[in-house]
Amino acid sequence: MLRKAIVAIMMILLIAGISVLAFEMKERTISRASSNVWYVGPPPSDFSTIQEAVYNESVVNGDTLEVKWTITPYNESVYVNKTLTIKHYSYDHLGDFPTVSGFLINASNVEINGFIVLSGIDLYSSNNRILNNTASVYIRKQSCNNTLSQNIMHDFEIESAIHPETYYISARANDTYHFVQYIDTSNTINGRPIYYLLNQSDRTIPTDAGFAAIVDSRNINATNLSPESSSQGVLVVDSTNVTIANVSLKRHSDGIFVLNSSKITVRDFRCQAPTTYLDRGVFFGYVSDSQLKNVIFDLDTGNSSFPEICLSYCQNNTIEHNTLFSTIGNFLGPPIYLGNSDNNVIRDNIIENSGSVDGVSGIGLIDSVGNTLTGNSIDRTTFALGIQWSNNSLVFHNNFLRNEHQVFMTYPVGVNDSFDNGFEGNYWSDYDFAGQDPDGDGIGNAPYSTDYVTDRYPLMVPWSENRTYERPMEKRPSDSKWVQKLYTLSNSTLGLPPAGFAFNRTLGQITMKVTCGYSGFLNITIPRSWIDSQFRITMDQAQISYAITQNSNYSTLCITYGVGKHTLKISGEELGSIKGDLNGDGSVDIYDAIILAANFDTWENKEL
Repeated sequence: MLRKAIVAIMMILLIAGISVLAFEMKERTISRASSNVWYVGPPPSDFSTIQEAVYNESVVNGDTLEVKWTITPYNESVYVNKTLTIKHYSYDHLGDFPTVSGFLINASNVEINGFIVLSGIDLYSSNNRILNNTASVYIRKQSCNNTLSQNIMHDFEIESAIHPETYYISARANDTYHFVQYIDTSNTINGRPIYYLLNQSDRTIPTDAGFAAIVDSRNINATNLSPESSSQGVLVVDSTNVTIANVSLKRHSDGIFVLNSSKITVRDFRCQAPTTYLDRGVFFGYVSDSQLKNVIFDLDTGNSSFPEICLSYCQNNTIEHNTLFSTIGNFLGPPIYLGNSDNNVIRDNIIENSGSVDGVSGIGLIDSVGNTLTGNSIDRTTFALGIQWSNNSLVFHNNFLRNEHQVFMTYPVGVNDSFDNGFEGNYWSDYDFAGQDPDGDGIGNAPYSTDYVTDRYPLMVPWSENRTYERPMEKRPSDSKWVQKLYTLSNSTLGLPPAGFAFNRTLGQITMKVTCGYSGFLNITIPRSWIDSQFRITMDQAQISYAITQNSNYSTLCITYGVGKHTLKISGEELGSIKGDLNGDGSVDIYDAIILAANFDTWENKEL
């Protein structure tokens, strides 16, 4: 009886063993019979590591690797050089994704599906599918037509092609296919969706965007964004009529990157240390008919390693009303840089390095033709303006302030470059001002000359479109409340008192010298306590027309005129719209009584 029991037990064990062996053989047989499914991980598997599987000669293009979850991560950065589908093991519990150090994809039509990737997925090839991963994704140059979906990212980058030393764009205008990617909003970066607009029109990017790309699109609005990626904050390629405004930039290689596009407006935002770290703040490559305005780069820890505003192969753009500031002088490239860029206007920008001078230009022009620089203020740089292999630049109405060298050029020097517009030049802080403006027109009689510059009409005071003129009393308290002021807004050089600006109270007349190198305008706001309507205005003794607006305290007169040096006279028929309002504040009060007492018996027949 015992013998039979023993035989029975042995038979059961034998059958069980055969069953297990058959199961293992079946699994291996399936992997071969399905001709291309291989298993990676702990036994029973075909390979213990992913890289071993990829490099194995038996694994060929079109095969699938199913990777099993393990407690210990796959400590390997996998180089994929075959067309494979690499996915998590189908029979693992849902959400048990294998952890891998990294993937570098250098073959097309690869699928990476269902992994936790510690150092990210790098794509150097095209037509790949990156699905359902927790991983940063980096799309490198010449990689296109990739599909990304359901990825949870900590970072995302689509690599631009900028030379690290010259700042030139490496990609030619027809090489923008690199940016054709299929990335839907199921992808997130730090919990916020990626908006990758491809061939879209009339769209507004939502404000929760973790990354925003606008490719081959039209009429797109991207405002109030706070992007998360380390590459571009906002990417624009092959697009037109795009507005980017009020963007909060953090750490990016390019805050705003625009390539091969036109009619782009970038405006109204601030980049401030220590929250902002940029290689380039705004980059335009092959961009035309666009504008960048009202942007502040306040990098007070000197954390900018390249130009903040960079134009490469650009034409007919306007860069205006921007402020670029660094307190420790650590701009490694010119804050505003133009390379191979023609017929652009750089105006009314402020560039200041208030710390140690560090060997850079405020504005740099290289291989560029026909650019106009006007209204800019450049303070405390090594070279305020650097011009290399460029010509036909027009430079006027700029303020060159406290720079170690005002202008530097490489040979041939100054080929058709002009540092005045024929009537007005620039303000140079190292000009010898003494005795140079006896007629008070605001322009020095002697030119400003260096090895690189001849400015025939240097300005006597720093350029500004806005000016204030005072009408002082002969006797008044020291408080400025008793100083009556006249305000001007003009694109011309205005005269300086006493010879270039005067007020004759007896005649009720303002006389001002005006110099303009092109069609000019002057808006002059006059206290009604100085002179009042009806006004008569002459320019060079000929009466001219004007537009007028008024309130209870002021009259604003708007006039236009042509090129040249002019003498303007404004006469009023009535003195003061409010009798007794001597300080022009719109009321008669104790302050007017103080002015009257202080100036008693001094105004008769006086020119004030």
